[in-house]
Amino acid sequence: MSKIFPPLAFSAIVAAMVLALASAGGTGGADAKGTVDIGVEHGASARLMLTMSMGTEPGFLEVSQEGEEALRFSVPQEWQRREVRNASIKDVTADSPAFGFVRWKLPPGAVLSLTVPRMPAGLVVHNPSRTPLSIRLKRVNVETGDVQTDVFLLTQESLRLF
Repeated sequence: MSKIFPPLAFSAIVAAMVLALASAGGTGGADAKGTVDIGVEHGASARLMLTMSMGTEPGFLEVSQEGEEALRFSVPQEWQRREVRNASIKDVTADSPAFGFVRWKLPPGAVLSLTVPRMPAGLVVHNPSRTPLSIRLKRVNVETGDVQTDVFLLTQESLRLF
């Protein structure tokens, strides 16, 4: 049975992201240096693949849920759903925006593509779960064709990916 964290956990994640932004002087999903916070909630060990376009705006972020249980993924509310693959669009749902963030539910195997109006200069992932989160990050520079792939294992609450 899949366990998704209740709204209280979402509130805690959003509060942590808002406090991080406020202490850095930022608002609305990005700090003054353009670093964006995102949150991932999961009950068991989870795997994500994040693919980001770089070099043009608007850009995109593609989130591939590679785990075996549903998870929640919180991003700035300006990031809009572009496409859903490998799942019914009705199964990839978003909660109402709170504190400038939207919390998406991603079933196993789902791919959610988001339009990102301003590509971040940095990305911090918050993982309040007590289980590991594996992230493969692929950044594609659409102007030069360069592709950079990194793999991260989050065993703590937060990690700056770039």
